[in-house]
Amino acid sequence: MVETSVIIPFKDAERTLERCLTSLIAQSYEFFEVILVDNNSTDGSLELVESIARRHREKLSIRVYREARPGPSEARNTGVRNAVGRFLAFTDSDCVAHPDWLRETIGAFDDANIGAVAGNIEGYAPTNVVDAFHGLFTLQGLRVTRTFTNFSLDSGGFATTNLVVRRDVFERAGEFDPMLGANRDLCAEDHDLCARIYRSGFSIKTIPGGTIYHIHRADLKATWRQARLFGVGHSMLLKKHFRRLMLIELGRLQLRTHYLPLKVWIDLSSADKKMAVILVLSFLYPPLSVLVPAYVFYLSRLIVKRAKRTQMKLRPTDSIAMAGLLLIKSLAMTAGRLQGSFRYGVVTF
Repeated sequence: MVETSVIIPFKDAERTLERCLTSLIAQSYEFFEVILVDNNSTDGSLELVESIARRHREKLSIRVYREARPGPSEARNTGVRNAVGRFLAFTDSDCVAHPDWLRETIGAFDDANIGAVAGNIEGYAPTNVVDAFHGLFTLQGLRVTRTFTNFSLDSGGFATTNLVVRRDVFERAGEFDPMLGANRDLCAEDHDLCARIYRSGFSIKTIPGGTIYHIHRADLKATWRQARLFGVGHSMLLKKHFRRLMLIELGRLQLRTHYLPLKVWIDLSSADKKMAVILVLSFLYPPLSVLVPAYVFYLSRLIVKRAKRTQMKLRPTDSIAMAGLLLIKSLAMTAGRLQGSFRYGVVTF
């Protein structure tokens, strides 16, 4: 009996697909199928998938489809249309599932109001300092049991890296928006779906288990692009899902109001903005230039503390390098927010 359909879009994923599918073979949960959707691969991904499907057909039910229209939204929608399960488990081709992923996420649907469950996300066996950095700062799971009932830009949105949705809820909320994720400058289709799940009257539950390990990007170019697209996505979400909102963040302090006829989201607590203030002060009063290395050292100490919480071992130079990466990532996100502001007619910074 197929209770759950695991839906995985892929494009040029030859490097990671075998690890992904091998982890599904090892699941402690049995009642599932795997729907793979090729989105115009040009490497050997499709041949690899077909080979794995033949070799493991007695252990794993795999069906492979092709979607020529570009973008993960189109590919996931194709997967859903061909799925038979009453639960739709979304993950990606660069992910490795914990053996109890499906058992724990499906078991978390213990209330009729729960429309989706978001499991934990962790980094997978980093190969360099960039990869390890993403394991600490990108696509982090909440690692707590909590129920969300609304999308508020800064919370309530969850990645399809690890998101299980009831099929009836998905059908009520509507398919992934094909305009999002279709090219190099559009994204956030997963948070968009979450917003529509809430609007349909359902909640999303997070759990500390049900872990997916994400094989992160390991170079600066991909890091910049991903963070920039996150920033563009923030502008799109503000435009699409809020009639009026002003949100200004400074650390733990927040100013949020829905009364002004504005669409504004300003985050003054990001690392790049704090460094910009320090550089301006240093220019106006040169002795304050000592604050530049001091702030980098401060960031590196925060990174060491975060790494200890996740039991990640760092060399002394790694924390300094990650402080630089954090500045680059936050600057890229700010650049994406500014780009999105002009595109969508909102203010994000």
